[in-house]
Amino acid sequence: MKILRIAVCTITALAAMANSALANEWVYENGEKTVQPIPLGEKKSFPLTTGRAKLKIQVGTAKTVNVSCTFSGKVVLSNTENEALDEMTGLEFSACSNETTITAITPWPSELLGEGRPFNDRMSNVTVEVSKSGANYGMFSAELLNTEFGDGDAPMPPDDVDSTLHIRSGKLKGTNGAEGTVSLTVITKFGEKGNRAGGLPTSFTNQLDSTAGQRLEIAMDTAARTPDDDD
Repeated sequence: MKILRIAVCTITALAAMANSALANEWVYENGEKTVQPIPLGEKKSFPLTTGRAKLKIQVGTAKTVNVSCTFSGKVVLSNTENEALDEMTGLEFSACSNETTITAITPWPSELLGEGRPFNDRMSNVTVEVSKSGANYGMFSAELLNTEFGDGDAPMPPDDVDSTLHIRSGKLKGTNGAEGTVSLTVITKFGEKGNRAGGLPTSFTNQLDSTAGQRLEIAMDTAARTPDDDD
């Protein structure tokens, strides 16, 4: 039963490989066609590109102010054995409308959750200071649980790197005496073409449409049908 034992060993090895991905991880493009994970314990920085922000500012009984800005900065990504972590820093809201100035108080740390399509990127300490027409409205802050990372496509490869972060109407509340709320919407990408970053889902290596999954299915089928030829 030599062939059977080889097949069983293959199953064991592939199962171990599949189970090794117990947590989400950040990956990045090393050139346009090659993708690799960020090594454990290392940090890798990417620019935030094509960023756009919209805010709805409600202070006291004043009429809601709608503001549009350009959004930029950088994100630092790292992987641990159990977590895919990111930290946005050096953030800038520029060219804001309605004579409004938005100042980001950074860093904004977060953690990649779920299994993709898209991910949930749980963000904490999301804080901005708001001024309009020279009047300071104060600081607004929140932990955001409805932030999405990636898109609805299948996990790559062969799909492109899902590098889009979308903060969907995150509600920030006034702090340190500031009254009112700020609804924050941001769309931006991690990195540029050829140097983009994305998340890899925990279940990727277990999916039968993945390379590992197909090999595991074939190995199991081979083991089930292999005759006894030990000698």
